[in-house]
Amino acid sequence: MYEKGYLLLLGKKLPGGYLKLCSILAVVVMVLISARLWGEDEWCGTGMLCMASRTGMKKITHRKMCWNFLYALFTGIIVYAPWIWRCGQTYSLQAWSVTADNLTVFKDIGFMSLGNVILCSYALRVLYLAAVGCVTKMVQRKISSQSLTVYTALIFSLLPVLLFA
Repeated sequence: MYEKGYLLLLGKKLPGGYLKLCSILAVVVMVLISARLWGEDEWCGTGMLCMASRTGMKKITHRKMCWNFLYALFTGIIVYAPWIWRCGQTYSLQAWSVTADNLTVFKDIGFMSLGNVILCSYALRVLYLAAVGCVTKMVQRKISSQSLTVYTALIFSLLPVLLFA
């Protein structure tokens, strides 16, 4: 089994940091989408209509949370799928069902297959994008300016990516 391809796929020992660039791009896209999702009613002045509607704010917020997750999922697919495909084409990654402890970096994870580790890695990335949408919602509630909401949410959301990815 060729270890380098799997390590590149997971972002370990990556020259140039292409996966980090993908993560930064995903966060920027998610902040822009979610800022519009959460701020539309306030910025356009339709918030009062939403409160007075038959549906109510609670159901509207619930639907927006669902849309936030779908946006995170679509953003994750669009940003990370080309990277996964290129790694698979370059290194012929076909040993998805072997245990993860076949790679030295995962020597303590013998209970999961390599495919499950990769799936969990990218699922956590998508969940982080959904959390970015929630952070944008919290920032938007405190700051009523569109541009300040985007800038502040970008700062809060990009810090973990830049420091830990």
